[in-house]
Amino acid sequence: MQHNQQLLFLYNKAIIDKTLIFEENILTILKKQPIHIMENRFKQLKLGQQQLQKKKLKHNKIDNVKISQIEINLDLKLKNLMRTVKEQQKRKSEKLNLQLEMMILLQLQK
Repeated sequence: MQHNQQLLFLYNKAIIDKTLIFEENILTILKKQPIHIMENRFKQLKLGQQQLQKKKLKHNKIDNVKISQIEINLDLKLKNLMRTVKEQQKRKSEKLNLQLEMMILLQLQK
């Protein structure tokens, strides 16, 4: 049991030492660079990230508009094609009806 307590004590001491070293490093950095400079850097980083996000959103919107335009163009092409096919079918049907009428007229003349 005493061995476990010693290990726990050493572990806690190591954590405290590591924390102190970390705090000393921070203090050294702060001595070299005052807080207001670090705050300005943080603000600049934050602004940079916001601008990047805005650019990404803008590019996404542009891509979405391009995709929408392509979909609209394809839809229009499909409608035109279907209209053309319907017109062709209508012409064929009219032609067949005319041929049928001519055949009937010829049969009636005999």
